[in-house]
Amino acid sequence: MNGLGVSKHRQVWPAVLVAIIVLAGVLGAFLMTRGPLPAGDAHPGAGVSSPTSDPASAPTSDPTSDPSSTPGRTTETGTSHGALAALEVVRWGGHGDQLAVEVLNASDRTVLRAELQVVALDARGGPVGVASAHPATTCCTVLGLPPGASYGVFADLDVPVEDVAQVRVRYLQVRFADTEPTPARLTVSETRLRRLPGDTEVRAVLRATGDVRGFVVGQALLEDATGRLVGVISGRFYCFADRSRRSVRMQLLRPVPAGTRVDRVLAYPIPAGETAGVPDRCPSDQETR
Repeated sequence: MNGLGVSKHRQVWPAVLVAIIVLAGVLGAFLMTRGPLPAGDAHPGAGVSSPTSDPASAPTSDPTSDPSSTPGRTTETGTSHGALAALEVVRWGGHGDQLAVEVLNASDRTVLRAELQVVALDARGGPVGVASAHPATTCCTVLGLPPGASYGVFADLDVPVEDVAQVRVRYLQVRFADTEPTPARLTVSETRLRRLPGDTEVRAVLRATGDVRGFVVGQALLEDATGRLVGVISGRFYCFADRSRRSVRMQLLRPVPAGTRVDRVLAYPIPAGETAGVPDRCPSDQETR
């Protein structure tokens, strides 16, 4: 190769090397700012009720290292207030490998929507189960919860419920009503429980009065003879309006011990504008009245 060709090669090679180094630095910085991708939920909700949760939907951070993971007051997000909001664990229990928890809205405002994280800890304080709100399950999403009212959440564990020593629940995101919604009410009657092979079914009649706009939350809290919480069934139902009266069916899709009874059936109208998570269609008029 002549001298001119060698001179050009020596001038171009350092420039290419510098470009490669700069490109590698930019790519590395981009990957560091991305962080890990969130995990998905492998168990879609089933029909009118969603009795399963998936620990894989939980964040990858250690929930026990965050002081706000203790039930009580946590920083409010998704609102314009920035105030502190109270979320209290009333009781917890469960059966088999499914944890059941009753929480209370101890604030003075209606929760329009809240996404929760449930953490179960063993006697040494280590997490044995974590479940977080996810679009594919009703496990940990609260809708339309008035002040002073209870709500049921649940979590699937990798260990029996008997191994759980403590339960922590916190808001991941919460949106409160700026003003209290137009009065609307659902009354519950004719509650009954059936224990079936491999399943537990609760039926109840819901009657709506006031400004109920189609979609409602229905939940059954199951307990044993001592009042210990055994299970939570959480469902979404639709085509309710003022003076609607309908029989609803909720399925746990797992058995419960003999002697289990219905403590309460809870029912709340889903606020307008909030995603209900059920098909936006209605049966015939004969079935909705």
